[in-house]
Amino acid sequence: MPVFPFRLLPSFALFAGCLTHPVSGQPFERMELVLAGTVNVNHSPLHTFWQARPGVELSVSTPFYRGRAEAGGILHPYTARTAEVPSFSGLLLFAGWGLRVPIAPRLAVEGGARLGNYRMTFDDDTFPGLRTEHELTVALRSTLIGRLHPNLSLYVAGNYMKSYTFIRLKLLHVSAGLRYTFRTPDWLKTFLQ
Repeated sequence: MPVFPFRLLPSFALFAGCLTHPVSGQPFERMELVLAGTVNVNHSPLHTFWQARPGVELSVSTPFYRGRAEAGGILHPYTARTAEVPSFSGLLLFAGWGLRVPIAPRLAVEGGARLGNYRMTFDDDTFPGLRTEHELTVALRSTLIGRLHPNLSLYVAGNYMKSYTFIRLKLLHVSAGLRYTFRTPDWLKTFLQ
């Protein structure tokens, strides 16, 4: 029996619970910037040839009708374990949607999904004609948000992503960082609406 669906149960449960919770805030009323470090924590066939290094995530999100819309990028560097393959960097550019549920005065959980393009850039021309590769990627995310200050929160998330390479990449990342919240400038709110 495949293990894959069981890894996603926490995200599915969180996501289903969020659907029943009322959403607060008007679309585009506030924006949140996230800057986080990220690390790959699972082992897959990819890790036989490459070692994951800590990466960085930068994203922005805003209330969007029944949920939250987000967009961003995550950089994942990988170092070659053998001389037969080059090191590479993976850049995931994504758009996503999620739902947030407050669970305490300064604590909230969020579940969501992301769709994006995973671009792998190899360090040399070991594979002739293949210096970069682009693949469709889907991901599920579970996040814990702890507010430290009215505009500043601690952000901890788990992201399970699947890239549609010839041999599928299935990667689990844990991210932690800061989330800064601010009122959307009127000119930007007008543009987004």
